[in-house]
Amino acid sequence: LNGSRLLDALCQLAFGMKVHSGAGPEHEGIPSFEAQLTGSPLGAWPIVVLLGISVLAGSLRLCRERRSGAILLGAVLGAALCIRLAAGLWWQASLAEGDKFGFPDSEGYWALAHTIVSGEPYQFGGPDARVFRTPGYPVLLASLFWLLGDDPSVMWARALNALLGAAAVGGVICLAWQLYDERTALLAGLMAALYPGAVAMSTFVLSEAPFCVLMLGQLILWTDSHRAAGAARSFGGALLAGLVAGAATLVRPSWLLFT
Repeated sequence: LNGSRLLDALCQLAFGMKVHSGAGPEHEGIPSFEAQLTGSPLGAWPIVVLLGISVLAGSLRLCRERRSGAILLGAVLGAALCIRLAAGLWWQASLAEGDKFGFPDSEGYWALAHTIVSGEPYQFGGPDARVFRTPGYPVLLASLFWLLGDDPSVMWARALNALLGAAAVGGVICLAWQLYDERTALLAGLMAALYPGAVAMSTFVLSEAPFCVLMLGQLILWTDSHRAAGAARSFGGALLAGLVAGAATLVRPSWLLFT
């Protein structure tokens, strides 16, 4: 992705503003990030955050009354999902007419998913074109075509990524619980649920959402394997971690450098 375009998209999603990182005709009439941040409302983002915070506030009160961490856990995951769904709806509504995604990469994933379902060659851009893109995320998107027909709404893909984003928050909680304790896990989950970058990556039709779930799953299995008492359980955890690592690499091949 082009760096300045990604920055612009993230800031539009998180703050309801456009930014620019250079001079040129295409930037004329667009105030700087600092000027918009100090001189205008923050747009839709506070409304989205308040939605999640209101769910959490009510759940905290229940937790104090019933002393139940399970209620707070459910509230964090529910708030994460609500925030991501709301952000997806807002982002889709903010796109120009005729623009379904906002990113060229998303169009490529969508087209490749269609080729998988229709049995066509795995290519995008013409009969002589080939793309160096692993099939993990297109296969996931292809499930939407199988379930909903040849032309599903893009909002289904955004809803799927929102669900995966909430699952990633659950993964953060699980990993932090393994490494530390319940209080740390819930705090880490709350931070992940509200972190603007994580919300954004669960909103766009891009491969980050499923990758984060798989990455966290691999780390959880690694940790469990390392701490296992018996050799059989340790080997089984390591084997499962390797399989999940392979799936994560099929979604984002750069993970092969770190796994």
